[in-house]
Amino acid sequence: MPCSARRSRWAPASSWRRISAARRGAQALAVAGVTVANGGDNLGAYIPLFASAPAAVLGYAAIFAVLTGVWCALGHWLATHRALSGPIRRYGPVALPLVLIGLGLHILAGAAALLDR
Repeated sequence: MPCSARRSRWAPASSWRRISAARRGAQALAVAGVTVANGGDNLGAYIPLFASAPAAVLGYAAIFAVLTGVWCALGHWLATHRALSGPIRRYGPVALPLVLIGLGLHILAGAAALLDR
């Protein structure tokens, strides 16, 4: 396949502007759905919290929504930053699993320390 026929996995930022508003809305809903679905394992923590303070649920939901927006904005900024987007795309597929494995090992080591008490 000639180089000109190959397409990058990452669309340039200008293509985001060409996507229809309806499609952008659908993509935003997909991101929100994945965010909520990935939080399903936290139900053991959230249900008792919400049951103990039902009046605060709206505040928790607002904080969650705002901080989710902050993470999305940070991700967009990193992905479109001239100096950072190249290295992130180049090294991200290797670095991310290593970071997640390291984080998991750190959490497990902390849990083992709690069990020794």
